[in-house]
Amino acid sequence: MQFLNKSCITDVLTEENQINNINNIKRAIEDHSIDFLLDNITYNGNDIVIEEKNMKYHVLSSWNQNNNENISSIDLGNCENILKEKYNITPDIPLVIFKLDMDIEGYQAPIVEYEIYNPITKEQLILKHCKNEQIKVSIPVSIDENEIYKYNPNSEFYNDICSTYTTSYKTDITLKDRNKEFLNKNMTLCESDCFYSSYNKILKKSGMQLCC
Repeated sequence: MQFLNKSCITDVLTEENQINNINNIKRAIEDHSIDFLLDNITYNGNDIVIEEKNMKYHVLSSWNQNNNENISSIDLGNCENILKEKYNITPDIPLVIFKLDMDIEGYQAPIVEYEIYNPITKEQLILKHCKNEQIKVSIPVSIDENEIYKYNPNSEFYNDICSTYTTSYKTDITLKDRNKEFLNKNMTLCESDCFYSSYNKILKKSGMQLCC
């Protein structure tokens, strides 16, 4: 597939073109037409990253997370073992992950979507088998590291009436106004249906946990 080989890049970025790219990658994985690329990912750890204006396409193995601050990473945790047992996949081979990082204007962090594939049959694996298992996702963000607590909706800053804060005008701000500011400025580092867990200052990534 020319797009994954990086010999063909989308000239005009439209939502339709991006949807076509996503569907073409999925189709190429499932119909075995890029097995040579996927085997290189599975056995040699050579993942593929295609970057466009507001989208990053990433195909990688579950054992080779790219610790690049410019792209998200996924830790499947025990979900990987569950999927391998369910689909009779040998423990000594990683799963294939197709992942998207989508930058949304006005938001601190990209939206991350991903699918998991059988490294042998190339069928998509159903994540519902991992019910109640936590999957950890780290996403690149640009924030004020001196006020990390402001990006965590579960921090005392937003929930404890005794938590004090002095603004640049030497005044305090109520819990109601703090939460209002959090929403108005889109300060969340975690997409919907997830739990914010941490921030890595070295990799400049926000950590969050998703439940299947």
